[in-house]
Amino acid sequence: DRPMSELLDVQDAIASAVAGGLDLHLSDAEKRALSLHGTENPEAYELTLKARYFFQKETEEGNLEARRLFLRAADVDPKFAEAHLGASATYATSAVYGYAPPAESWAGQADQILKALAVDPRNVLARAAMVNRRFYFDWDWKYCEGEYRELATDPRLLRSDLFRPIGLYFWARGRAGDAIALMERALRIDPGNDASK
Repeated sequence: DRPMSELLDVQDAIASAVAGGLDLHLSDAEKRALSLHGTENPEAYELTLKARYFFQKETEEGNLEARRLFLRAADVDPKFAEAHLGASATYATSAVYGYAPPAESWAGQADQILKALAVDPRNVLARAAMVNRRFYFDWDWKYCEGEYRELATDPRLLRSDLFRPIGLYFWARGRAGDAIALMERALRIDPGNDASK
């Protein structure tokens, strides 16, 4: 019953109540991590939530609306890495599904990934997006090998859909067992993640 402008505060309160109700003893660092939203700007956060809704429609129109909303969120808060990453995903989707010329789409994707990495160079999702680009677009498989080995162990990545190219990479290299193990690990971490099915 609270206004949308208080959404971030409500989420923090819920997370704290759940942690308290479970009698979890969290360190200060864990408490800070629990309250991270990527932005403290409610408008940017709301725009990103709406963008995700349209992106999941998996249509050309949904993809374009998602991009518009992600880019608006990034304009509202240029330091919101997730908004840049969302926009980068819409460009990649345009390239893969033929919604726009591939060269234009891949350039837009690279631009948004670099903006996300400029905000947070250690952001695992931004790193994965860049490695996935090098796998799909640059065919730089030698570079991808070490990066994918490291990224495949990070549970934050396994809660997104950015781990799927790692499984594809393992499969393409003749390592079906590694690909299956990755998908099974992703399902254990997040059984509701459609990307692992």
